[in-house]
Order: sequence, then structure tokens, then C-alpha cells
Amino acid sequence: MTSTNAVAEALFGARLVIDRRDVVAATLTDAAALRSGRLELVLADGARHRLRFSQAQQPGFADLAAVLRPGAVLLRGRGSYDQPVVGESHHFLQLRALCGAGTGERTTVAELRPEPDNPHDADAVRVLVEDQPVGYLPREAASAYQPALRQVGTALSRVRLWWSHDHGELGFIASASLDLADPAEALPLNEPETSPHVALPTGRSYELSTAYLENLTAVLAKAYYPGRALVYGSLHADGAEVSVRVDGREVGRLPENTSARFAPLVRRFADAGLTCYAEVALSGDAQQVEARLKVAAPESIPGP
Repeated sequence: MTSTNAVAEALFGARLVIDRRDVVAATLTDAAALRSGRLELVLADGARHRLRFSQAQQPGFADLAAVLRPGAVLLRGRGSYDQPVVGESHHFLQLRALCGAGTGERTTVAELRPEPDNPHDADAVRVLVEDQPVGYLPREAASAYQPALRQVGTALSRVRLWWSHDHGELGFIASASLDLADPAEALPLNEPETSPHVALPTGRSYELSTAYLENLTAVLAKAYYPGRALVYGSLHADGAEVSVRVDGREVGRLPENTSARFAPLVRRFADAGLTCYAEVALSGDAQQVEARLKVAAPESIPGP
């Protein structure tokens, strides 16, 4: 958060950074045409902060409030809304209230709520937007994502709503689709450390050396999906090589040529007091584990 007046700057400095894990409550009061909205945050130490926003900013703050709910976790996506939602035709009243006029689309945050007592499918997962049901995950997808959903209190996903009020005899039609990663990679097994760091953008896959089987199998043993997992690894420039560590333990090194490309970037961030983190995809078993660093080309990443 950036201070917007002298009083706030005197109290908190030019910027106030809050770790989302310190937020114990987030309450949203909607904005109106002549009234600002409010997002009130309560922290674990009892501190309270109030953020004001305009009606035009309401969608973004609604998303933020959803993500900051205690126990809520935003599942990783692929960057594309290619996971369909089924049963929207049974929820047109709710969709109509969530959608705009004419023909259009919006992106927001959806909750994925398991329904173990559903009489038709114990693996059923309902999709809700702003606490309104809009459909379900397809049966096969609902079953595949169950291991990830069981790890969190409230699972969230990016959702895209599309609608049209000009569809001939049907009048209003609408659909919803989710941005969800592969079930084994939707929920990373760890988080970057709270110390100053930068998360490098994901990109192509680079295979890491496999001389660290004991450390790799120890990480993979925590996977919620058998034999596959996604973790965050820190990058370190050790001489001419770039090593990757997960939770402080080395799990691999980039090949010589690839290390030569990444080492200058890693050193620049280290000189600025920042540790580089990137995604690491793991697959295998106790006898053999493959580790692949998923990161954008270093030439495309701006330095500090």
C-alpha cells in the first residue's frame, strides 16, 4: 500500500507492506455512486487498516478481499481460461446478477467448494462467484482436483464470465470458465521465504542435474498428488554455476551453458538484496526424480 497523505506517511512511511499471512479478517463494504467503498483489514497483532476505493475500482478490491479471507488460497492457473464449468443453464438468475448489459465478459475470482454430501457425486465441486453459485466442475475434473482441494480451507480460482443479452429466442446466455493449472501443480508445496525476494516469471523448462536424489525424494514425499509436485526454488550463483535450493536444501544445478545465461541476473538481484525464486516441477519416485526449473528466458527479465 502506498501512503496518500502526510499523516499516513508519518505513521507508516512511503509504503506499508503487509504479509497476507498476517491478515486474520478482511471486510468489504461496497462502493456506491456517491460513496467510497472500504476494505478493512485486521492483522494478527490487532492492528487495523482501512483502504478506500471508488465504484470503478470495486471489482479489483472484491477480488483482493476474496484472496485475503483467512484460509483462502488462490490456486495456480495456466494463464488461459480453458477449464469449463458445467450446469450454468441452471444458474442463469445468479449469472444475470453478476453480468453486465449487452454482450461482454469479466474476470474475477471464484470459490471452488467441494460437496462431499452431494447425492449424485461425492467428488462434486460447486463454483461460486461472489457467493453466488454459477455451476460445477465437470465430473472428471472435480475428481482430479480433489487432492489439491483437501489441502486448503477455501480454494479460489480465476474465472472468466461471458454473457450476451442478444441471443435470439433464448434472450440471455452466459458461461463461466476457470484458469486452473494441471491438478498436480495447482497448489505449490511451499512458499518463498518472507525475506526480500523476487519471483521470476514462469516460462520454458530447464532440466536440473539429478545428483541430489535424497533431497529431491524428501520434497516429493510431501506431494498431495502421487509422483508429481510443484515447488518454489531459490536460485544462487555459485561461481560459474547456478544452483537451486528448496527450503534451504540444494536440489539441482543448471547445465553450464544455461548457468552462464542466468548467473548475471541472479547476481544483480543478490547485489540488490533480493533472492530469486522460480517454479520447479518434480516428477518420479524414490528411485528417480526429475526436476525441471520453469522460468522465463533471463534476457526477457528486467533486472533490479
